[in-house]
Amino acid sequence: MQNMQTKMGCTSENMSKMKSKKEEQKAKMKAQKQALQDDPNNGLEFEDRDIQGLHDDLKVNFADVIAEPDGVHSFSTIWGTSYKSYSVAKFWSYRILTAFLGIPFALFWGLYFAVLAFMNVWCIVPFVKCFTIQMKFVSEIWSKLINTFLDPFFTSIGKVFANIQMTITMLKADEKASQN
Repeated sequence: MQNMQTKMGCTSENMSKMKSKKEEQKAKMKAQKQALQDDPNNGLEFEDRDIQGLHDDLKVNFADVIAEPDGVHSFSTIWGTSYKSYSVAKFWSYRILTAFLGIPFALFWGLYFAVLAFMNVWCIVPFVKCFTIQMKFVSEIWSKLINTFLDPFFTSIGKVFANIQMTITMLKADEKASQN
């Protein structure tokens, strides 16, 4: 039993590491929970809504999308009206889309990541662990089969061809001409 536990990595050192990791995670979760309770906004940032910079590539202000190089300028009134039109259209389109679709998409992505986490915890990781345990058994059987049947065959073939020697000699140009 002790040998099996050692093979599976269930040593006292590993178990103490796992316990300390769990305790660290519990402390971290407790601190996050307390921070959420202390914060009246429940951890939401209303000014800078992309704190981690996930969407730096979506900064599509007018100057990031439309620019007139030197030598090709439209009328100033057209340029100013274009700027205002672009900005207002982008602002209100985004607001209207998020008003109608923001909550359904938030529900969808919340459900999706919940199902993904559920599948990972309850299906995928146990399956991979089960598969790993079974493959350990299969690899031992396969190793025995190879050692029993193929190793002797290839060892004998190797001994048959081990004494073959080749000698390569280079002929000089005048010796080649005399042979032809």
